[in-house]
Amino acid sequence: IDAPAFARGSVGAALHTLQDFYAHSNWVELGKTTINPNLYNSSSIGTTAGPREVTCDFLDAGKLVTTKLTSGYYGGEDRIPEIAGKCRHGGPTDLSAGSGGINKDFNTVLLSPHASFHNKAADLAIKASVQFLKDYRLKVNNEAKTKRRRPEFCINIPERSRICCILVRQFKPAAGKALKNY
Repeated sequence: IDAPAFARGSVGAALHTLQDFYAHSNWVELGKTTINPNLYNSSSIGTTAGPREVTCDFLDAGKLVTTKLTSGYYGGEDRIPEIAGKCRHGGPTDLSAGSGGINKDFNTVLLSPHASFHNKAADLAIKASVQFLKDYRLKVNNEAKTKRRRPEFCINIPERSRICCILVRQFKPAAGKALKNY
């Protein structure tokens, strides 16, 4: 197994899921201005709408009618909602029936129905990513101290950078150098 590649892939998958929370849920629309501290540290991410609770307008699946946490169904990938009145992901690639949607992936309404919330969601996704990497680095370093060995993966997070890079040491120096410049 290529340990550095596996580590990068695993951290990348975790970050993608974390960032999608802000782009695909109604966290920002609920007026939240800070990251959700429970996304990876707790079994509860907050009060969520159930599968049989209406979350969006029947005619416009991008008009939220709930104060509970929800996300949009993505036609072609997600299961079909149990009831009408569920939010759609939205955008030109969403194959589900209806119109509208709550995704904030892009800052244009041509691709993201809730584009007006894109910058807020992106900012929270960046902050959550940095916090995740800081927490992960702390955990890895604490485990290494407990086992009295050098950490296998050291994560360097420049405080003023929006790019978080993972430096993999203890393998090939060239791999760490390449990642630093990535």
